[in-house]
Amino acid sequence: MMSFKREKLNPIDLISQFWPNADHSHLTYDSSLKMRGGQFDIIRYCGGDGTLAFTIDMLQDVLVNPMNMASHCKSDNVDFDKIKKINYTIGPVYHSTVYGSIELKCGGKYTGQRERARMPVICNYIYK
Repeated sequence: MMSFKREKLNPIDLISQFWPNADHSHLTYDSSLKMRGGQFDIIRYCGGDGTLAFTIDMLQDVLVNPMNMASHCKSDNVDFDKIKKINYTIGPVYHSTVYGSIELKCGGKYTGQRERARMPVICNYIYK
């Protein structure tokens, strides 16, 4: 039997938990930003036996590129040699989990969970 769980997570709260001393002043949280409502969405997946380490790793992977100013919209014409900083507006992390029998990459079906995290992003490029 499959079950499903969905939640919206505040990315600033997650950043404060994962990296308590990190500077995230270049990130602005907009709770009204919907999936596919920004310039692009950062999407990550994981699956396994329910070990929390997989979930934490996936959530950190969603946040790390904006934290390091390493994300940009592919359709934007960006001159990286002249960029001083990138400010981001980020929406909630939309986290969904499906519990039940899952197919693992190594083969076979096992009881576990599949997860997806998705965060909308808008970039504001600050040039020198």
